[in-house]
Amino acid sequence: MTLPIDPTQPFLRSPKTKMSDEEITSWINKQCSNRSQKDKGRINFKSFNEKPDTRKEQTRFKELRNQIDPDRTDIITWVDLIELDENRMPLKAQL
Repeated sequence: MTLPIDPTQPFLRSPKTKMSDEEITSWINKQCSNRSQKDKGRINFKSFNEKPDTRKEQTRFKELRNQIDPDRTDIITWVDLIELDENRMPLKAQL
């Protein structure tokens, strides 16, 4: 179960297009307006626990993580990597 993604959305066409958390939340709410709470819970769980699943993704993930903080080997999901990148998680040296 995933969100319907429209590749013509501006923030999906260009990684340089920045959206605020509020704008992303609004977009997600629109996409999920017809979903049950159970469906929303499944989508949320899957999103928060998604890990790189191919060798290529794993390599890219490690490269990105190591650019931010190579000591944070506990970071294993894409969401955690984003949180680390946006300074929402401390660097290992700050723990």
